[in-house]
Order: sequence, then structure tokens, then C-alpha cells
Amino acid sequence: MSLSISALAFAAALVALPASAADAQTAVSRDCSFFVTPANFTPPASNVAVHVSAPPHVQVEVFFTPDAPLNAPPVLVAGGDSGASGNVTFTKIVISTAGVISANFSTSPGNAYTTGCATVAGEAVVRVDPVTVAAATTNIAPLAFTGSSTTPSYVVAGLSAVIVGLVLLAASRRRFRMRG
Repeated sequence: MSLSISALAFAAALVALPASAADAQTAVSRDCSFFVTPANFTPPASNVAVHVSAPPHVQVEVFFTPDAPLNAPPVLVAGGDSGASGNVTFTKIVISTAGVISANFSTSPGNAYTTGCATVAGEAVVRVDPVTVAAATTNIAPLAFTGSSTTPSYVVAGLSAVIVGLVLLAASRRRFRMRG
């Protein structure tokens, strides 16, 4: 009897492992970078464009935080879906005062978890002022994300190991009771 329970536990573990491999293949990449153009503009106001390279089909948002007043909150100036390519450009963003531009993305609208984008130099914001717009080079490359993309597969594998251990423990105790 305990042999059949052990065999059942082993079969359950084998069924769970392919699911963890599939999760690892469908994990979303968290790479995101952006840059701002033009490099120069004249006062009092001008349009700038923000070019974002993010994972496909995520919600991208661009924020402008003015220097004045002190501790001013970021203002959402553009947003939308990154599309199938993951590359999106937001044009005609009017800048009339000094401040910083930042970008982030989330996997679905209204999602509380967002991931910030950075320039190719690793900066989280791009400085903008009425005389010049600090711009990163147009040679953008996706930046590495420090999080793990295999977390779901590790969770499934861990739960499978716990279940197998519990089944083997129960089978061992039952077998011990039958002997003694």
C-alpha cells in the first residue's frame, strides 16, 4: 500500500515539473530604457519627444516633475501601450519650465507594481530646462533587471517538493504502524 502512495507522489511531482518549465519560458522581461529628444530647444516652451523601449504590450507612462515649487509631484504627461515591438515614442510633450522626465511601465492598467525605466547611462531621470534638453545617445540597449524571471517556476518546484515530502512522510508513518 505504501508503495502505491509513493508512486502517486512521484507521479504528482513529475506532472508539476513541466508546468514550472513552461512558466519559465513565458516570464515577462523587465528591461526598459528611454531617451529624450531634441537635444536643444529655446524658451519659453517647446515640444520634446520621449522614446521608450520596454517589453511588448505593457502600459508605459511618462512623467514630468518641475523644479518649482519645491517637492512638486510628478505629472503624467504621456502614456499608452508599448505595442508588439515594445518601442513607443511620445511626441509633442510641451516643456515650459525646468524639471526632470522619467518613465516607467506596468504589466496591466491600474497595476500597483511598476518598473522604472532608465537611460542607457543608468540614470532614472533626464534633466530638461528651457535652454537645453539633456539627452542620452540614440544607441539604446535594454538594461538588465535585477529581479528573477524564474520565480513562478521555483515556487511550483518548491511546492511540489513539499507535497512529495509530506506524502512520503505519511507513507513511512503508516508503514511503521503496520509493522509495529
